[in-house]
Amino acid sequence: MLKEKVDNPQTKFLKQVIESIHTYLVDTNFGPTQLAKEIGLSESQIYRKLKAKELIETTDKTISEIAYQVGFNDPSWFSRAFKKEFNLAPSDIHKQLIKRILQFNFTSPCNNSTRLLFPIKNYS
Repeated sequence: MLKEKVDNPQTKFLKQVIESIHTYLVDTNFGPTQLAKEIGLSESQIYRKLKAKELIETTDKTISEIAYQVGFNDPSWFSRAFKKEFNLAPSDIHKQLIKRILQFNFTSPCNNSTRLLFPIKNYS
């Protein structure tokens, strides 16, 4: 991933974080404060960005709940700031995940020890 051309702002941010961590991996003094200085953000900004994206992708919480959880007092401001940073609204990320989930269906196998995934055919 690090060697590929990156156009997506979301991926650019993550690439910058990963590259900084790799650069200072052997430095025992490198931590959140130094990472923040390295990429030009405050520690809380880094946390909010990483945590917000993670929560959108891994929980069934609403965008408003996530906004409050990562420290925003106004969900609308959170959505605008998120879109400005990642070039994608938080609700769009949520919709993409639901779409991916719906592309697969879970079926009951002949025995109860395994589950099989089968793609749903698109008839449109």
